[in-house]
Amino acid sequence: MPSPNLLTDYFIAIVNDIKSPYFRVKQDKFRLFINMQRRLNLIFFVITVSFSLPAQDFRNGYIIKMSGDSLSGLVEYPVSNSRASTCTFKVNKKSRVERFGPNDLKAYGIFDDRRYESLKLSIEGNEESVFAEVLLKGAASLYMRKGVFYLLKDSLIRLPPPNDKMVEVESKKYVGSDKKYVTILNQLFEECNLTANETKYLQKDLTNLIQNYNRCQGSVGIIYKQELPWIKLHYQIGTGFTNSTFQMERSDESTFSSNNSLFVGGTVEIGSPRIYDKLLFSIESFYAKHNYQGYLEVPTQGGNLRSDVFLSTSFIKMPLGFRFNLLHEFSSPYIKGGILFARNFNSTVKIIDELESNGVVTTMVSEDKLDSSGHNGFWAAVGFHRVISSRYKAFLELRYEKVNSDVDYFLRTPTTTDNYNVLLGIRF
Repeated sequence: MPSPNLLTDYFIAIVNDIKSPYFRVKQDKFRLFINMQRRLNLIFFVITVSFSLPAQDFRNGYIIKMSGDSLSGLVEYPVSNSRASTCTFKVNKKSRVERFGPNDLKAYGIFDDRRYESLKLSIEGNEESVFAEVLLKGAASLYMRKGVFYLLKDSLIRLPPPNDKMVEVESKKYVGSDKKYVTILNQLFEECNLTANETKYLQKDLTNLIQNYNRCQGSVGIIYKQELPWIKLHYQIGTGFTNSTFQMERSDESTFSSNNSLFVGGTVEIGSPRIYDKLLFSIESFYAKHNYQGYLEVPTQGGNLRSDVFLSTSFIKMPLGFRFNLLHEFSSPYIKGGILFARNFNSTVKIIDELESNGVVTTMVSEDKLDSSGHNGFWAAVGFHRVISSRYKAFLELRYEKVNSDVDYFLRTPTTTDNYNVLLGIRF
């Protein structure tokens, strides 16, 4: 089978001998198709490589064996509850990986971060040894496993999650919440006159309440992850290069040239290192300007309408989505994606129409501003950031954006814009 390049050259050589506008349109559309396929293949290749990178994120940590002996080394950061059910450990970067279960270790953890201990819990009616995360260790200790909290005081007590249910008051139905954990905590902490009535079923609230009880008992418990903030903001500024293609669904006989341009913008990302430091919510804003030149041909009664279209668009793009770091925040490949909103900013269209009817050609020129509403789509990206100083990181990102909109000048004609971006910048 001939390669796409040979096939393209062969096709173009044929249509160059045919001078009709119809074949000029087909030639341009075929070039556009081949170029788009190449760009999509590149994006799929980069995404595949990103996912094939080592997903294990080893950090400085320790294990404590059943004998009480402790050993420092590298512990895999658990990316999910299922990964936390076993401990993946190696002494150093070059040593072989070992895996331990809750019957093999008393505890394991990551320095200045999370700690897990082996507990016996009732799982579906059977008592099993499992790893549970230690949030607070003291006269009263707090554990968490799969979103459920456990309190260790004189014995280990499960704090049941609140259960929303329908209640009826004076013939009116309301959604209420059954908070049995509040009753349990009030009874256990009655001696210190502490109340859990305003305590939410969250790490922060429960940790604060139980730590107050420990103070009442004359000892301050150890709060693991205490040095990690609940909320942390990351900022990015960057500039990049974009290759953009514009397509209009008004007619099959339409084509627009692609556009290469620069863009600039910034990002705010919100994460919670105390809960999970790999996933962040991303809010972005970019300014981009594109110029497209297009050709349309539409059959009319008694002739043809040929149009040269010149679009000058300026956009404020607002991508919203999530970022997932595959490794540690300091240096890591990452993936991003979400939805995208865009607003026109001083965008215009100029159209030169040639109407041929009964051998007579009439030329008309019109200009107008473009409507600024109805631009939305999605985006996906892969990238890599690396520490360059104590405060700053450099990043490189490949991004694809697809934006759907209606061009008001063309009687609400549906349009599609595909953007292929390379973005460079600083993260801090």
